[in-house]
Amino acid sequence: DAEGRVAEVAAVVVDMTPEREARARAALLQAATAALSQAATPEAVARAATGALVGALGARGAVAASLAVREPDGVTLRLLSATAHPDGMREAWSAFPLATDVPLAVAARTGAVVEAADAGTLFPRWAHLRETLDALRARAFVALPLRARGGTGDDAPLGAVAVLFD
Repeated sequence: DAEGRVAEVAAVVVDMTPEREARARAALLQAATAALSQAATPEAVARAATGALVGALGARGAVAASLAVREPDGVTLRLLSATAHPDGMREAWSAFPLATDVPLAVAARTGAVVEAADAGTLFPRWAHLRETLDALRARAFVALPLRARGGTGDDAPLGAVAVLFD
C-alpha cells in the first residue's frame, strides 16, 4: 500500500509429482536394465526380474516375488528366484510338483492369473499357506503365467511369477 505494508501476496504452486514419478520410473527401469544386462544365467535373469518387480511395486506394498519355470519333465516347477524368502523356505521350495496347490503352480499349470486382493479373499482359498504367507508378511498376491510365443506350437506356460503384497 501507500505506507509500504504488504497488502497482497501471490503464490504459484506447481505440482512436481508427475515429474518426480517419471524420474523414479526411469531410475527403476535403468536399474532393471543394468541388472538384466549383467545376467548370464536363467537364475540371474530371474533374480533381476523379481528384484525389479519388488523395486517397482514396493511403494504399492510389494514385499516379495518369486519366479519358477517348468522342468523338462513337464510336471515339476523349479524355483529360479525368490526375493525376501528365508533361506530354508527357498530350499524347501527349490523344486515342487506342478500339481501343488500354491498360486505359482496354479498359474503355471492353468495359464490363468491367480490373485487375492486382500486377507479376506486370500485366506479362505489359501488357508493351507497361512504360515508361509505370515512369514513373508503377505496379505495379497498376484501370480502370472509366463509364456513364450514362437514357432513351437506349444502354448503351455513356461512357468509363473508371483508378487506378494503386505
